[in-house]
Parts: sequence; structure tokens; C-alpha cells
Amino acid sequence: MAVWQWGVWMVPRESILKRFERIPEYIDQDWFESVNWWAETDDEQIREFFDRILPRYYAPWAEYTEIWGDIDSDDVSLHVRDSIVADISIRVDLRHLNVEFLKALVNFARERSFVFVSYEFGRFISPSLRQMLDEINNSKKMLFIKNPSEFFKQSRYLEEINKKNREKTKSE
Repeated sequence: MAVWQWGVWMVPRESILKRFERIPEYIDQDWFESVNWWAETDDEQIREFFDRILPRYYAPWAEYTEIWGDIDSDDVSLHVRDSIVADISIRVDLRHLNVEFLKALVNFARERSFVFVSYEFGRFISPSLRQMLDEINNSKKMLFIKNPSEFFKQSRYLEEINKKNREKTKSE
């Protein structure tokens, strides 16, 4: 994901409530990614919705993934395994924030009783444009858009990337 893209997953509220008494504020990302939140969800209506809001993007390398939009801008990825939705990930281009795209996502999520989970903090976001915009405005990604030098200073971004790369190299 590009530094100018902010990301969320979309998940069914009902699947979360099967595991928790109420929607938690945060969730551990590793645990979140290990759960199939979409086990009982029809993916055809989801495809139809994405077809209405973004053009399809052909990705020959993505055998189990359908992509809409532009991978360098706003995009949506629907990951399907054995005819079952594995996850839906959404990336928003903060360089040219498309509020109509966000509104469409929020309205669809509200109609279908889905919620969003931010990549950055693992925070659950209700299908509310105000809440989505607040989350975007408070993200490190938006800090990069507003003030790149402050972003790199505050987040120690390059140090973290180098540290992860060193750890990967050691484990290989």
C-alpha cells in the first residue's frame, strides 16, 4: 500500500457480534486476519455494488482476488477462496480524497450491516461518513499528506521499515 493510501477492511457486524458481546473499539490485527468474518455472506451483491462504483481492474497475478478501481488511487479488493469471501479490503487515495467514494462505501455498509476496521490502528469504524473522515484525518497517512517531513520525523517510518527488513532477512 502506498504511503498516500489509507486502508480499511469491511466486515459483517453480525460476524463480530458472534465473537464479542458488542463491537470492541480495537482488535488485534493478527487475530483479526486469522478469522473468516465472511463465512455466511453472499458475495454476488457485493460484486454488483463494487461494479457500480468503480471500474474493474485486471490483475493477472491475483488469482483469488477481484479488484476495482486503481491500485495507485482508490481501490477495493475482494478476496475469495473456494467461493467464499475471505476479506474485503479498501484503500483510499488521500492525495485526492473522493468523498463520493466514501459516501457510497458508508451507505452500502450501513444498508448491509457492515463495519470497517482500520489497517493502521485495528479500530472498528461504524458506517458513518463523519466517523470515517475523523479516522482519516487522525491517521499517520494524512499526516504524510499534510506534512511529509513531520510524518517521517514522528513515525520513525524509515527506521521501522529497515528493522522489519532486517528481521525478514534473518528469518530467511
